Amino acid sequence: MERISFFNQSALPFSHLNYSKYLRLILVVVFVWVLLWWKINPGKIFADSRDVVRMNQLKQVMDAITIYQVSTGNDLVKALSIPGCDQPQVIGTGKTTIDLQKQLTAEYLDVMPFDPLHGTTANTGYTICQTEFKRLKLTAIYAESKIQISLIR
Repeated sequence: MERISFFNQSALPFSHLNYSKYLRLILVVVFVWVLLWWKINPGKIFADSRDVVRMNQLKQVMDAITIYQVSTGNDLVKALSIPGCDQPQVIGTGKTTIDLQKQLTAEYLDVMPFDPLHGTTANTGYTICQTEFKRLKLTAIYAESKIQISLIR
């Protein structure tokens, strides 16, 4: 039986191509892309990079406090009545926060750092407290990793 065709298939554009090869290639590329996306997990990478920023900012604040105390001879803990670590206080310019900006930003910090995702100048997203051994402890409130980001000096 002869096949009846109403148009000449060889006259169609790209009729000489085998589309099943290209379809398989596209499926393989998509499959590899999905596997890599799942393995790489960009959400976790961005969260980890924000946690690194938080740790570096805590180090900046702690270094500024240390340099302030050494150069002025003033005890910042007594001057600002920093509470114990059972009730840590948020750093910021808000009403219920400890304002370190007056002491530190003039000479020891360019600007007071704040959390890269949730922080503001009123609430930086970092807390300060004094341990039972009279050491300062800075903590990032909004840490995205499973570990707590804190610095004690």
